[in-house]
Amino acid sequence: MARERLTVGQFAEAAGVSIRMIHYYEQTGLLSKAPRTEKGYRLFALEDVGRIRVIKRLQELGFLRNQIAELIALGDAAGDRDAVAASVRVIYQRHLGTIQDKVRRYQELERRLVDIAPETLLEMVNEVR
Repeated sequence: MARERLTVGQFAEAAGVSIRMIHYYEQTGLLSKAPRTEKGYRLFALEDVGRIRVIKRLQELGFLRNQIAELIALGDAAGDRDAVAASVRVIYQRHLGTIQDKVRRYQELERRLVDIAPETLLEMVNEVR
């Protein structure tokens, strides 16, 4: 059975991203390079729409490109499910720890800003003159 193929525009629309993002995902290796027709048009597999949606969801959760690449590679791997799950948990815990550290730093920054009055900030700015 032949796989349904989509042009880059159709593929981008089905995945809910721009054509530019499709090209970016190809360039960074998050998406395999699509085969081309004799006329040079890229044809994408309909099944890869799900891959793009996963990439988008991971981005929305704050994962970086290299982390997404690691997770996608784990999804592509045909290895031991327990080993894959353990690797995913390690990446997850590392990412969660990074986010928690950022939240703590922003909360501290918020406390410091709340402690100073706008007038104090104005005095600081005036010291530059």
